[in-house]
Amino acid sequence: MNVLVLGARAPIAADLARALALGGHQVWAADSFRAPVGAASPYVRGCVRLPAPRADFAGFRARLAQVCREIPIDAIVPVSEEVFWLAGAAASLPQNVDVRASARDTLAQVHQKGAFARLAVRLGYGAPENHEVCSAVDLARLGDPRRFVIKPVYSRFASRVLIRPSAREVSRVRPTPQQPWLAQTFVAGRELCSYNVADSAVLSLCAL
Repeated sequence: MNVLVLGARAPIAADLARALALGGHQVWAADSFRAPVGAASPYVRGCVRLPAPRADFAGFRARLAQVCREIPIDAIVPVSEEVFWLAGAAASLPQNVDVRASARDTLAQVHQKGAFARLAVRLGYGAPENHEVCSAVDLARLGDPRRFVIKPVYSRFASRVLIRPSAREVSRVRPTPQQPWLAQTFVAGRELCSYNVADSAVLSLCAL
């Protein structure tokens, strides 16, 4: 298959390109950045520049559809938040393209870290404590902040994550009801990072 990895600025895009190429697929990359890191992968046959969807979603959608027709692309695998833009553009793409993106309401549940933590608890997983904080009062109720990992419910590439922070570090956090933060119990152990693609609950791709 001809596979397009969307969001080539992320280092994981290079790992996905390698995994897909070693699986026998032809891989292209795409991003709005002029020189995304994933484009340098030896496993990528070419990199397509797209309009930035946040500023020009109509242009992004049209150019993505054009790329899918011209190469032609059989499947699109998005990286990180690009999955939301792909889900929004899916109806405009050629019908034969396998779009690896769930419905936007499903994506929202697993993207907002507080909602995802609640889902994990219902499934029997997750940290012992999960507190969504919306004010300085909520932060104060946590007690000793060194017990927690504290982060915005929306953050990209672990930006602004505080691991076992001091009281002084926490005093600089400004959560609001519109921009809440999540405090989760710190759990010591080996840190792992993976990117997985699942189809109907069946894992089809894993990159570490």
